[in-house]
Amino acid sequence: MCSAYILFLNPLILSGAASGFNTGMPKQDIVLATAISTAVATATMGLAANFPWVVSVQLGTNSFFVSSVLGVKECGAHATMQGPDKTCSMPCSCVPASPGNATLVPDAILSGACAADTPNTCMGTAIPYEQALAATFLEGLVFMLICFTGLRSVIIKAFPKSVLMAGAAGIGVFIAFVGMKDSGFIVAQPFPTLLGLNVDVPYKHGGWGAPGYHSGVGFNSCAMYMDGPPYSCVCPWLAVGGLLFTAILMIWNVNGAMIMGIFFTMFISWIKFPAKQSAGGLVPDKIIDVARFTSTAGALDFHWGENAGTLVGAFFMFLYLDLIGSSITFVSLGQMAGVLNDSGDMPRSNIAFLADAFGTTLGGLLGSSALTTYVESASAMREGGRTGFTAIVCSAFFLASIALWPLFSSIPAIATGPILCLIGAMIFMESIMEIEWTDMTDALPAFTTIIAMPFTHNIAYGVIAGLIMHVVAKAFSYQLCAAQQRWPGVAVYKRWSSYSPMFTSIPGWNVDAEGNRLASVSEEDQDLSIITIVKAMRKRRAAKAAGMAAGAGAGACAGASGGGAAPGGGKPPAPSGVPRGGDDSAHPVPAARPFTPTRRLLAHEASERPRNPPAARAAPAAQREQRQQRRLAMRRRRAVALVLGLLALLAASAEPAASEPAVGSGATGAGQQARAAAAHPDAADADARLRAALAHAEAAAEAAEADLLALAAIASVSALPAHAADVGRAAAWLASKLDAAGLDNVAVLPTEGPETSHPAVYADWLHAGAGQPTVLIYGHFDVQPADPLELWASPPFEPEVRAVGGGGERYFYGRGVDDDKGGLLQAVHALEAHLAATGVLPLNVKLLLEGQEEIGSPNLAAFLAKHRDGLLAGVDLALSADGGQVGPATPGITTGLRGAVALEVDVTTAGADLHSGVKGGSVANANHVLAALLAGLRDGGGRVTVPGFYDDVAPLSAEDRAAIAAFPFDAEAEAAALGVKGFTGEAGFGTLERRWLRPTLEVVGMWGGFTGKGMKTVIPRAAHAKISCRLVPHQRPEDVAALVRDHLLASAPPLANVSARIAGFRADPWTSPRGAPGNAIAARVLEEVMGAPPVFYRDGGTIPALAYFKSILGVDSTVFAFGLGDHIHAPNERLLASMFHTGRAAWVRYLAALGHDLGPALRAARATGGGDRGGAGSKDEL
Repeated sequence: MCSAYILFLNPLILSGAASGFNTGMPKQDIVLATAISTAVATATMGLAANFPWVVSVQLGTNSFFVSSVLGVKECGAHATMQGPDKTCSMPCSCVPASPGNATLVPDAILSGACAADTPNTCMGTAIPYEQALAATFLEGLVFMLICFTGLRSVIIKAFPKSVLMAGAAGIGVFIAFVGMKDSGFIVAQPFPTLLGLNVDVPYKHGGWGAPGYHSGVGFNSCAMYMDGPPYSCVCPWLAVGGLLFTAILMIWNVNGAMIMGIFFTMFISWIKFPAKQSAGGLVPDKIIDVARFTSTAGALDFHWGENAGTLVGAFFMFLYLDLIGSSITFVSLGQMAGVLNDSGDMPRSNIAFLADAFGTTLGGLLGSSALTTYVESASAMREGGRTGFTAIVCSAFFLASIALWPLFSSIPAIATGPILCLIGAMIFMESIMEIEWTDMTDALPAFTTIIAMPFTHNIAYGVIAGLIMHVVAKAFSYQLCAAQQRWPGVAVYKRWSSYSPMFTSIPGWNVDAEGNRLASVSEEDQDLSIITIVKAMRKRRAAKAAGMAAGAGAGACAGASGGGAAPGGGKPPAPSGVPRGGDDSAHPVPAARPFTPTRRLLAHEASERPRNPPAARAAPAAQREQRQQRRLAMRRRRAVALVLGLLALLAASAEPAASEPAVGSGATGAGQQARAAAAHPDAADADARLRAALAHAEAAAEAAEADLLALAAIASVSALPAHAADVGRAAAWLASKLDAAGLDNVAVLPTEGPETSHPAVYADWLHAGAGQPTVLIYGHFDVQPADPLELWASPPFEPEVRAVGGGGERYFYGRGVDDDKGGLLQAVHALEAHLAATGVLPLNVKLLLEGQEEIGSPNLAAFLAKHRDGLLAGVDLALSADGGQVGPATPGITTGLRGAVALEVDVTTAGADLHSGVKGGSVANANHVLAALLAGLRDGGGRVTVPGFYDDVAPLSAEDRAAIAAFPFDAEAEAAALGVKGFTGEAGFGTLERRWLRPTLEVVGMWGGFTGKGMKTVIPRAAHAKISCRLVPHQRPEDVAALVRDHLLASAPPLANVSARIAGFRADPWTSPRGAPGNAIAARVLEEVMGAPPVFYRDGGTIPALAYFKSILGVDSTVFAFGLGDHIHAPNERLLASMFHTGRAAWVRYLAALGHDLGPALRAARATGGGDRGGAGSKDEL
């Protein structure tokens, strides 16, 4: 019932009645063509694809068919005389009145009523409908061919998404525009208004609102018009009533609301004009009649002649409309039906598209425009219809409706116009949210597409205009193709497109009287625009009189420029779903949104995640009060900073300038500080900011511990589907924390993958200025499963702090306190300390917190590639908060991590478990076969026996051995701590060599048969194992997995079936040169914080993100983390509390040092050609 409204709308549109002229297509034929093609295509959808979906005429395509393809033309094809009397609607032709003028219709050829009025016009179409139907028929055939060959998905992916979705939205606006005209809401007006509300504007034969009219109809009037467009009832107030009635029913979620709205308006129009239609009224002469085709069925004309150009263009536009309409609808209905996979496709999708294409072909053959699947099919699914039987029932109803063709063909435009308005609004709403409006290179083409369609009255023009704007916008932003990144001018574009305020320090505009940046406009700051200027002038005059003008001015300017606030005194709260903060990068931040269906009709059925969690959109009152207190504290600290800045200036003028220490130098002391102050006049101010941030971090120690306990209490186990919601809760918690800390553009972003798709959290702060570098801070908030639970001293997700040992050392206990919730919170707390204490960060920062590192980051590569040119563009260095230190008093910097690949092995030997007594000794045992296969993977010396396993492994260099020899490693102490009797492994190599520089193959799980308590005497039919391989530089995960799989299959005994597959976990090895800028600065900071120079070492673990950062983003990484690896991935995971706080302080210092030294260090490294060393599988050694 929800889809039946097309039987009312299509005859009115295709006949031309809604457009004020006659297309020559009889309404009776259109009703028949619509009903039959809909019934057959819907039945095909049910029988072949087994989906409960209706396939019928696509709204928008039928309007385009009439207005842009057929077009209106005086004396055109199928011309009909239009006069003051309905009986004058008769075929006509033009007789030339003079040479070159064939547009006059002499009265001599008219008779009866048609001769009574001289302004009669002979109106037809520019292109015969037979030729347009032929184009529709061909489009259906080509669409079927596209579906057969699989080109559909290729075409959709190649089309710009902004224009694709804007095309759907523009069609919605176009349909609504047509509905407003049909309803009499809007009319044409003389220049310069052109279009306006129908208040009291007359109609005329040649159009509405032109001079020389016969009579007029206003908004409150209701009259029949047969001497000019629209040649029907004009009753705007009645159309408004039908619109409101239908809208209320839709709000109440009443099935068939649109049909009820049509009948409501139609019945009232019968009361207003009770005469039969043959007598000039609106009541049909009959309701039921035998239907038969009169002219459109099979009327295809392929002799296009001079119309070929227009019809070829129409063919491609039909194809475009069919592609986007069906694709968007299939996504929506597929998700609701639960058959949509993470890649956006579904089973039997090609069959469903073929049913759609077959309907279009049949529609063109019978006399209708293109068909598509109807999103209103959702109503049937809501009522329980989930199979093709539902579609077959709907098909039968459409066939039964054919007998009602007199009723359908008599519906007035004022009854269908409001429905078109509502349908257009829904199509617009369901598509508009899919456009990245914060990216101007997407927003401009989208807006051009949408606005051009109704104002040019042509859907094709809108698409063409959008494509042109897309090419221009992407070309001039160097995003049209990858090759553009090498074109001249890229650097200029990035510099100019980076936003900075025009007025950086104007009291009352974006800073207060003391020069402090206004992060927001609070109630007490409402009057700053005038009063603050006066106060600032007074303070500056007083400062000048006191001889402090220079210092005060420098401090105020530093404070304002460091803040980088946008004009207007800060950023207003973002609307729901829009990331907070301004866009200060060359690539705007899109609104965070998961992969969801575009159809808003299904919004209450689809399980959409909110773009930003509620907690991330609005901070509680207590947090707002805390921010106010922080702003007051910040102002006091800035006053201190001004005084220190003055002292620095005096010291600089008194001492000769000294050279700046090289990056990576560990020298400290007053002499170095004095030289830094001389070389950098703001060094003392930077030192004051650092001390203020450190003081804040120390004061917030108790709150920081509470944060760790709260986050660790969330069981965000990414490997277990039962905890998927907990991973989302952890993401929401972090988003709320980052928002409260003062970062911008906080968003929970979806990731897309074939299996698990856990979210990521993004935030940034990009106000340090274009000259400052940008770092990407990485961490992960997912954790390993807690099994076996019985070995935990306390519940794994009820974290606690315990004093351990005679010294009373405090430890956090709980899953994830070390790996990596404790690590990432150290970085977050450092950012919070800088922002709370000074209002600014020392450099530009982006954060990416992942939710699936513990399962190998399966979706991270695609996520990085998707956002490489947007959110994650412009990054100079990645910093990993995931990792650890050598010991509480021994700092270290990781310069290499092993890669990894995991496999699952299955062995089957029988169809069922067998009795171990009756069948024992005569059949193969799956456990025995598996054990033999696994045992054969290594020889007695610990070497992996898989052929080719070591082929790509480089031999240890002298530098490798020297670095290992320098590493503090006590084998006996570690063996005792681990509870092992000693160390073993590949012969010929030491323990650290095996861990850091040699590949491994480990069986990490195996099971088969009965494993419960007690005894069950069966021979298992199947056995299973999980294998983990750790890889070193030059080894590729896929190659190693293939070698292991082939070896297992080749070693399988003939009585067993063996299979092996990659189990989702794969990562490339990663290395980083010890002299890289990030490592050198980190070494200096670690020595300052921990009191000893760090050792550089490789680690046997794996962080997949670091290799991806190099291969996809093109940036090096530095591991800066403070866990000790204490029982991570095992029961009783713990983190030393003192290391947690050491890490927080170190991160505060590290950010400050990076802000001061990273930019020059990167420039120096690039100048010497050392900027691209290291990375995934690099040959760089220790």
